[in-house]
Amino acid sequence: MKVFPWRGTARRWRAVPLLGLFLVPSLTAKPPQPEDAEAVRWFAAVNRQRLRTSWHLTLAMTLRNDRGFRRDLELDARWAAWKDTAAALVVVREPASVRGTAMLSREEIRSGAEHRSWVFLNTRSPLVVEVPGNSRAEGLLGSDFSHADQQRLLDTAEWKLSSLGETACGTSRCVRIEGVRRRAKRGPLDPDRAVWWIDKSRKEVVRAQQFAADRPLKTLEVTEWAAAEGVWIPRRQTMRTLETGSETVLTLIRFERVTTFPEADFRPENLPEQARRTAGKSR
Repeated sequence: MKVFPWRGTARRWRAVPLLGLFLVPSLTAKPPQPEDAEAVRWFAAVNRQRLRTSWHLTLAMTLRNDRGFRRDLELDARWAAWKDTAAALVVVREPASVRGTAMLSREEIRSGAEHRSWVFLNTRSPLVVEVPGNSRAEGLLGSDFSHADQQRLLDTAEWKLSSLGETACGTSRCVRIEGVRRRAKRGPLDPDRAVWWIDKSRKEVVRAQQFAADRPLKTLEVTEWAAAEGVWIPRRQTMRTLETGSETVLTLIRFERVTTFPEADFRPENLPEQARRTAGKSR
């Protein structure tokens, strides 16, 4: 298994320049529906919720496949929001073999703004690399979560949206939103279409599914939740890659709602220092 499948295609930085998190049943093929205002409103409601809250998290990541493989990691994650900008910074704390590896993503709610991701390969070389657009759908740390799945904001510029109505999701009511890709795919793993289940009371995504040519690619499902001051965060979520039979489970160990983080901590040039500082706190 390649831990960093994008290696060799990323652009290197000369100077030292992580969970939208992430859900889905299958749908039969049908003609595209016109975008409607209700779907756009629900995307905006989720983004408003995420932009008003910053979090400091400790996560357990468990990777499994149908051949009995298992790998466990402990992650330090910071989700930050400032006005119309969101960022995620994830640093591996355990195991020691990849300790200090760090991933950064930044995104803006501004229409048409490019979402960008970087990785600091602490165990390989003291360089920060930017993940190219055609590799953002590839696995993060060899998991079923991709660099694009780190994205916190739902992107109306990327998807032409339509509402599929309400449905029950556990004890809650959800609205289902379908998105058909507006832009040309940048990489072979990019989905053509996606469906989101948005919990009406939590204003959060509880399920999602990605498709390529109406073939299901990946599913995400949140099965447990935590709350702080009325804001919800996934406690346990599972991403599955259907073709390979692999799955990755993210479990919340500790969480703290934070008023704000310094914006400078989420710049690519400061990623090595943030990685070393966080990794140094490992047990």
